[in-house]
Amino acid sequence: MKKRNSKEFSEILDSIPKLTHLTTWSECQQLLLDMPQFTEDQDLLSKHFCHLFYVNSRSAQTTNRMEF
Repeated sequence: MKKRNSKEFSEILDSIPKLTHLTTWSECQQLLLDMPQFTEDQDLLSKHFCHLFYVNSRSAQTTNRMEF
């Protein structure tokens, strides 16, 4: 379940063109809540935003290390 949530969340983030390094936390939350892929996924909705970002960032760090 953890891998699935991480993969789904990562794909959702990648599909939001307005999401950049300048996006504020509240803007990001609203962008996610505007995404049906996020709001219709009960597993993702049951997680706290901070937890999802933490898991996603850890996954990205691992992937980046594996590419080198």
